[in-house]
Amino acid sequence: MLTVLIALLFSVYGHVNPTYDNRFIRFHLYGKGEPVFVLSGGPGNDCHQQEDVAIEIGEKHMAILLEQRGTGLSMPPTLDKNSINLVAYIKDILFVMDSLKIAKARFYGRSWGAMLASAFAVQYPEKVTSLILTGPGYLKLDKEYHAKIFSNRMAKLSEEQQKRFHKLNQTRADEMTEEEKKEFAGLRATFSVYDTTNKEWKFSKIGRGAPNATTYNLLSQELQRIGLDLTQKVRELTMPISILMRTLSYVRTARKILFTTCRSA
Repeated sequence: MLTVLIALLFSVYGHVNPTYDNRFIRFHLYGKGEPVFVLSGGPGNDCHQQEDVAIEIGEKHMAILLEQRGTGLSMPPTLDKNSINLVAYIKDILFVMDSLKIAKARFYGRSWGAMLASAFAVQYPEKVTSLILTGPGYLKLDKEYHAKIFSNRMAKLSEEQQKRFHKLNQTRADEMTEEEKKEFAGLRATFSVYDTTNKEWKFSKIGRGAPNATTYNLLSQELQRIGLDLTQKVRELTMPISILMRTLSYVRTARKILFTTCRSA
């Protein structure tokens, strides 16, 4: 059994200006050693979906589990395009690094978190030691490509399940019953996961915490507006990049990659 050496919730008070406010940003620390950012999916998902990863990484490193803006305790006074945008998300990481006096860090990102880690690495490659991208989201927002991928994933659901998914997907999380939340998490797990054995355990991880639909919609709209395309710039990155796909052993695999690359670095 791995032990968390440190599990602290920092309440760091930053600054505010007309375009960027970081006073509400919160994060958790696990362990000591080389810093590793743990970025959860979404956008808008609770960071505790990736807490197991942070705990294991914290065995030999300092895992930084960021409560991304618009989720959990990192809630801006107003959720709008001024508070929820890619530039602000990247600045939040810089803010945490500055607060902890970190010059460089490794980045683990899941789904949207992998997109955010990639975007940060593209803008600040000198601050990133390596990337571990698990089930990464899209590095390029192309409607036709996105529709094709989504259609392929939805094909794993029956016709009735697809109807339920679309209905629940249009329902605000705070308006769902506990049973509906559990059902929605199960459907998401079924179309997102290659191996659907041990469903209850997997569903409990995917459904941990309530996603913020407003945050998701705001950031998704902004990424579409700016025409996010990181494909070429990610190819130009020179730091080690590990990509994990079609596995739920993210915790064990990420830990193995981290420990191996640390020893060889």
